[in-house]
Amino acid sequence: MVQQLLADFFGYLKNPDPFLKQKYKFMPYQHLMVLLVLALVVSSILESSADLLVTLKIILPQPASIVRNNEYSKLKLLLEGVCIAPVLEECIFRYQLRSFTAANFFVGFSIIYGVYDYLNTYGEVALCLLVLIAIIIFNNWLNKDIRVKFKFKFIKSTFPTYFYLIVLIFGLVHSTNFINYKQYGFAIIIWVLPQMFGGLILGFTRMKYGLYSAIMLHCTYNLFSIGTFILFGS
Repeated sequence: MVQQLLADFFGYLKNPDPFLKQKYKFMPYQHLMVLLVLALVVSSILESSADLLVTLKIILPQPASIVRNNEYSKLKLLLEGVCIAPVLEECIFRYQLRSFTAANFFVGFSIIYGVYDYLNTYGEVALCLLVLIAIIIFNNWLNKDIRVKFKFKFIKSTFPTYFYLIVLIFGLVHSTNFINYKQYGFAIIIWVLPQMFGGLILGFTRMKYGLYSAIMLHCTYNLFSIGTFILFGS
């Protein structure tokens, strides 16, 4: 079972399929545990590798965490990190993987947020609003019955790139967990590689087992991570 599941996972990463048949209503707990262990092990390896690069003075030390800075209470940390954040993040980042309309809106709002966050000017936002309007028109155009075949081919050809784009954005969003993350530039990616790998697993889980399974896996992963931080973190 473990070998087959890992083969399915890495096989899916080679060629993400937007029309993968969902075989389970909810993922078996054995599958959840395998993917959970995989995520935890790889995350630990990635974090240790980053620490080694810091020791070798190749990259800057890890940015300060907003969790440590704000001195979150244990209850608040557990509530937000285990119960709230996974549900919101899966609805935002993974639901759309099987919804073409939701994906279009996500792209539009991501452009608007990204431009405003880094430039803080309303002129660029206005241009992005035009992009969003264009996306809505394009979505409505593709949803016409006479263009179903073209829509199918469009989704099939663009989904692999979009799948990895979501993983990248998901990881970069977690850079906001650090203070002054913008000062690190693109190097901040090194510190969110664990989240990006988690995004790969959660994306696969969403497509193979459904959204609820992705939420459950995300909650369980965060429970282990936050629990470890509470028990052993400084």
